Amino acid sequence: MTKVINDKKIDELLKDLYEKREALRVIKSNGQGKDKNVKAQGTLKKEIARVLTAINAKK
Repeated sequence: MTKVINDKKIDELLKDLYEKREALRVIKSNGQGKDKNVKAQGTLKKEIARVLTAINAKK
């Protein structure tokens, strides 16, 4: 996973960041997080953190 993130350019990472934040927003607003996949919210938060770390490392 980290190799894939590190190989992307900043523009692609920003696009991924927007998509992941939007998905997290949808999960949170869809029944206040009461979804069958309980780990989805935590997984998205971790992926967002990984993308932000990669963006900051490239600057």
